[in-house]
Amino acid sequence: MNKQSKIQLENDDFELEAFVPFQLAVVANRLNMALLKIVNRKYELRTKEWRMLTTLERFQPCSALKVAKTTSMDPARVSRAQTKLVKLGLVQAVTDVADRRRVVLSLTPVGQELIDELTPEALQTEEWLLGKLSSGERQQFKTIMDKLFTSTD
Repeated sequence: MNKQSKIQLENDDFELEAFVPFQLAVVANRLNMALLKIVNRKYELRTKEWRMLTTLERFQPCSALKVAKTTSMDPARVSRAQTKLVKLGLVQAVTDVADRRRVVLSLTPVGQELIDELTPEALQTEEWLLGKLSSGERQQFKTIMDKLFTSTD
């Protein structure tokens, strides 16, 4: 069997709904939509802004590049999220005194209040998803996700 016919055979057997990257993307999108319903009660935020806020809460003060690397988001998307969050008063951007080309980002008190208010509800959304798994399945899932998370870096 030549390479071309092998690829064709594989394409004929391809089932999108069973394709792991597709499944992960759909589950992530569904979870993000549920989270955004919570977030959007106060602010009209999108997934990229929510990711930036939660990343800053964990790593602040840090640069936009650190946010991009941590979240695997495109730097241009991070830049747009930064602009919106600064305009909303949720994030502060300050020029680094040691390197004037670098901007250091951190949550404002209003941004921190938003994170503090929404984190318990975000965790409930995670529990809603994981609640569909048995205790053993949860542990297996966590082990597998940790392995994939660290090995795709």
